[in-house]
Amino acid sequence: MLTGVSPEQHQVLWNNVITADTELVEVPTIFRVARAKGFRAAAFFSKAKFQPLQQPGTLDYSQAPGGWFGRWASRKTVSDVEKHLATSRPHLMFVHLSDRTGRDTALDG
Repeated sequence: MLTGVSPEQHQVLWNNVITADTELVEVPTIFRVARAKGFRAAAFFSKAKFQPLQQPGTLDYSQAPGGWFGRWASRKTVSDVEKHLATSRPHLMFVHLSDRTGRDTALDG
């Protein structure tokens, strides 16, 4: 959904944390398109599987947990978004919330 092209084109054929070791998505993302037009872009990901979408030079700010089992509770992501918006106003912001409720404080970072 962040590339605007079919899986045959973007080659994202996975939906798990195995992507922590996957190369960056090669096709332009919406973040690259926005930056090319002079817009500021930010992304907040609650799972490590989105790291390949963080192409260098396309995001003014981004964060995602790292590692094989990387994921954060949604409440951490929401808190980080609130802090970011207190000092920055991106034109485009993508926020991914995990299905975690925040009960596992060990993953809250």
